[in-house]
Order: sequence, then C-alpha cells, then structure tokens
Amino acid sequence: MRGLLGTERIASYRGLLVNRDYRRWFWSSLGSSFGDWVGLFALQVLVISLAEPGSRLALFGLGGIMLARLLPSVVFGPFAGVLSDRYDRKRLMLFSDVARAVLFVGIAFSRDLLVLFALTFVVECISLLYLAAKNAALPRIVRREQLTEANQLTLLVTYGPLPFGAAAAVVLEWLAGLLENMGVVDLEATTAALLFNALTFFIAGALIVRLTRISGSRAGQQRGPSVREELRDGMRFIRDRTYVRALIIGVVGVFFGGGVIVALGPEFVRSELGRPEADWYGLMTTVGAGLLLGILGVPFVISRVATAGLLPVTLVAGSVLVVVVATLPTWPLAMVAGLALGVVSGLALVTGFTLLHESTDDATRGKMFAVFYTVTRVAMFAALGLAPMLAGAVGRWPLGVGEAEVIVSGIRTIIAAGGLVALGCAVTAARGMLRAHRGQR
Repeated sequence: MRGLLGTERIASYRGLLVNRDYRRWFWSSLGSSFGDWVGLFALQVLVISLAEPGSRLALFGLGGIMLARLLPSVVFGPFAGVLSDRYDRKRLMLFSDVARAVLFVGIAFSRDLLVLFALTFVVECISLLYLAAKNAALPRIVRREQLTEANQLTLLVTYGPLPFGAAAAVVLEWLAGLLENMGVVDLEATTAALLFNALTFFIAGALIVRLTRISGSRAGQQRGPSVREELRDGMRFIRDRTYVRALIIGVVGVFFGGGVIVALGPEFVRSELGRPEADWYGLMTTVGAGLLLGILGVPFVISRVATAGLLPVTLVAGSVLVVVVATLPTWPLAMVAGLALGVVSGLALVTGFTLLHESTDDATRGKMFAVFYTVTRVAMFAALGLAPMLAGAVGRWPLGVGEAEVIVSGIRTIIAAGGLVALGCAVTAARGMLRAHRGQR
C-alpha cells in the first residue's frame, strides 16, 4: 500500500470533494463534531465548577454527566437506527442539529446538576439519531467505490476537531474575560463555549438544508439485514479471525485509556496539579495537537517501519504514557506527556484502522466495522462514565512508605488502572498478531 497520503489517495479525496452534496455533508458533519468537542470540554468544566476541588461531588458530577452520554447508546441506540431507515434522513438530521442547538442554549445557562444530566441525556439521544441518519445517508451521496475514503474522512471529521475544540474553548474563555473587562457583557467562559456549541449546530443544520440526494422517506424500500443480524455476522467474522480480533482488542484499549484521561482530566488538572479549571482546555489542545501530528506523521513513519510492527509499539507506548501521567507532579510535565500521548495515539489509530481495512474484504468490511464502532464506543463511554465514579469511591487514602506517609488519590489510582487495562489490551493484541503472523491469519 502506498502512503496514506500518496498520490492515488489524494486523487480519491479530490474526487469526493468535487461532489457538491458530499462537501455540504462533510462540512455539516465537521461543524457538528467540532461543536460536540467544545461542548464536552465546557460541560466538564461547568460540572466540576459546581463543587469543591477534589471533592467526591465533583467526581460524581463528572461521572454522572458521562453516564448521561453513555446510557442513550444502550437505551435508544437500536431505535435510532430503525428511525433512520423509516423516515426522511435529511429531515432527521436537520431536526437533530436544531434540537441540539436549542438544548445547548438551555445547558449553557443551567447550574443545576440534575437538569444538566437530563438535558445531556436528551442531547445524546438526539445525537444518536443524527449519527444513524448521517451514516446511513452517506452511500446515497457518494459512489460505492468511494466509500472507503469517505469513511476515512468520517474518522478524521470525528476526532480531528478535538484539539481545535479545546483551543476554541481557550479562545472563548479569553474573549469572555475581555468582554467582561470592557463592561460589554458579564458572560462566564463555560457559558460562552456552550453557546458557541449551539451556534455550530445551527450552522450545520443550515448546510443540511441544501443537501439534495438524501431526501425522501425510506418506507417501502427493500430492507436488508437488521442491525442485530449485521452485528451478529460481524462478531462471527471477528471470532474466526485471530489477526482482526487482536487488532480490535488493541484499538479498544487505546479508546479505553483515552476515555479515562478525558473523564478524569479536568479534576486531575484542578485538584492534583493545582491549576485553574480552564487549563484543562490547554492540556486537551496539546493532546489533540499531538494526535494530529501522529496522524499526519504516519506516511513518514511507515516508510521506515512496517505498519504491522508499528502498531504494537504504539499501543504499548500509549498505555505506558497513561500510567506515567497518573504519577506526574507538575503542569509542564503533564503538557509534555500529553503531547507524547497524542502522537502515539494518532499513530496507533491510523495504523490500526489501516490494518483492519487491509485484513478484511469488501463483503465483510461493513459488518466488521459495525461491531468495531460499537465496541470502541462502549469502551470509550464506559471509561468516561465509570472512571470518575470509581475515583470518587476510592477517595484519598494514606500509604505508608517507611516512616513517611503518602496520600494517594483516587484520581491518580484510576488513571493508572486505566493505563494498565490499556497495556493488557496492547500485550494481548501483540501476542495475537504474532500468532496470526506465524500462520493463523
């Protein structure tokens, strides 16, 4: 395979972007994703600002807001797919963007934890409806032979805005402070960020209105296999392929370790490093910048190291870095480790996805990725929801070291535990890839 950014691949991307409907779909998706990252970071900061630094209420608040994002995947996820098959997808996407924009206006001005949980739950339900309609609409916008490149750009759209979302929150904090000092308006930084999130959804909806190829009810069209059947077939395929199973285990570990960092990061920055709440935005900007550097650096690295050999190294390195972050005592060290973690995670994600594409044929790739996206989403949101709860349950406890006594925090303990879980997945993946390379692939 030529470099991920080789001439043939660039030509494929250009072929997609000359499609006017795809451009609108792409920019609308990018806007929604960008707003989602800004909203996630701002909502985390808002929740912990309602409690004392390091308190169990702050950690349970973080866990509660993440569980509010997780539960809809379990409760509403199957129904979202059914609705996207039965109703006009363009209208569903437009409704989703407008509804989320309105709800985020409400979230921006709310300071009640229960209200924030409820509104977040509803927003995530609507987001699932949007994602189901958006992904189902893609094959009607692009040609069949363009789906692989389109799906790769979808991955870029989903995770690429992460550093820009965090950076936007930093800029909005500065802007809110500037306007307050000028006496123009007294607006909290988190409120400004959440209102900006609402604005991105309104803009995304305006782009959806101009789509032309996905209108029309789906009712009456011949139905293919159900989502359950697709997932069952995908699970069977993964079970029978040692190499593919190993790849998925490794990438799931990356998502889990990253989820623990994202979940506990705001309170780690505030209570463990003694930094202002808004410095969480700066740390995530650094991690996201590293992520983009890793993604963009893949062609350079794989021209010197085999892709199959690179993945286990990056998986192990990323897991070890998560454990290292849990022990860091100062802000500058956290920033350096965050940048390194972003770089190796970017390398791991792109090489993992590349190997998954290369290890499956066209007839089974869709089923496999349906399962893959399901398990990675569950791993990510399980980490997001459970990590703060577990850290709050652990609390702070003394540890005797000789005659000295060290106070160990639940935050650092759970971050280290998340890194060890990711490391276990990385080692399992490396062993599975090695066995497959010896003849079981």
